[in-house]
Order: sequence, then C-alpha cells, then structure tokens
Amino acid sequence: MCDTMVARVIYRMSISDMTVPYSDHRAPFHRKQDFDLGDEGVFPPPIDAEVKPHRTADGGANTLAITQATQHGGPEIAKNVVCLHDRDDGLPRFKHIFALGFDQAGAIHLETRATGILSTCYIEDSARSPYGNVVSPRVLAANHQHIFSVGIDPAVDGHLDTVKTPIMVSGWADASPVFKIINSQKINSISKRPIGYKLVPSAT
Repeated sequence: MCDTMVARVIYRMSISDMTVPYSDHRAPFHRKQDFDLGDEGVFPPPIDAEVKPHRTADGGANTLAITQATQHGGPEIAKNVVCLHDRDDGLPRFKHIFALGFDQAGAIHLETRATGILSTCYIEDSARSPYGNVVSPRVLAANHQHIFSVGIDPAVDGHLDTVKTPIMVSGWADASPVFKIINSQKINSISKRPIGYKLVPSAT
C-alpha cells in the first residue's frame, strides 16, 4: 500500500476491565461476580504466559512488552506478552488471549479467548439446575458471561471526528446495528461524502 492511501483510524484503544456475572441468584451465589482485570491485572505475577518466540509464536513473529498498573498503582513491565504476527485464522492456545486482527480492508477485529478451570459449587446427586451444568458428580458449574470494557479513542484521519449521531449525555446507547464515526472535515474522493469508520459491537 502506498503512503498516499494510509489513513489513521484510531488514536488509542484499551481493554480496561472484564466482569464475569454469574446467573445463580441463590444466596450466597447471587453476590458472585469477578472483575478479573481490575482485581488481578492482565498478567498478574508470576507471569507464566510469556511468549517464547522460538517455541510458541508463529514464524516471523515479533514479541512486545506492555506496561501495566500494579495493585499499588505503580508501573510494571511485562516482557514478551504481546505477539505480533501474520496469521491464517488461528493462534496457539494460551491461558488468556486478546487477539487483534487487522485485515486488508482496514477492519480491526477484537477476539477474546480463554482457557481455564470453571468456578463450581456443590449440587446433590442426580440433581439438575437451571443455573448451570453438572460437570462431574455433585459438581455444578454456573452459567456466566465474560463482559469486557473496551475504551476507544478514534482518530478517523485526524482528531476532528465525531459519532454521526452525537451522544450528549453519559449513559448507555444501543449500538444496533452500528456506530458510525465520521470526520466532516475530510471528504471521500469517490463518494464525495465525509469519511467514516463503523464500530460494530458483537452481541454479548
């Protein structure tokens, strides 16, 4: 792609927290809800998910470090936890993965993947529950969701962009089907309309 075709779309993007609400409303489980990133950090010490370029990353990969906040508010560098490489719709299975995909159409895809041990509770023999699945005799794994908070600071060909339908008051907004961010100061040479970028949230 030549330099004249390159345009910035995002100034900064971050994943600030993740909440995991459980659907079992029986006490004491009705209070069960985790904030994994805020309480524990993305890579809490000891960092055992370090990517070894010669072992786990695809060929030609680059590994990067991140700076994250400690429990006391100070900075901490986590080495080799970001793997940047070309991929053919597949990644190795780590404990936690935030996979950002950049395709040739200019789209940015955010995928979250995780493996781990289910949080369980006791259930009587031969019983069933509407709040989860029996995964072993007398062991119930409650239904739950992983909901991520993603911060996006767009810069669609500059910092004079805005949501097409501005949101004037803090609160929630229905993103169905999309949010459209436009820069009215820049006109597309083909359509003669302001350039824009669509945010298409996935269903939770």
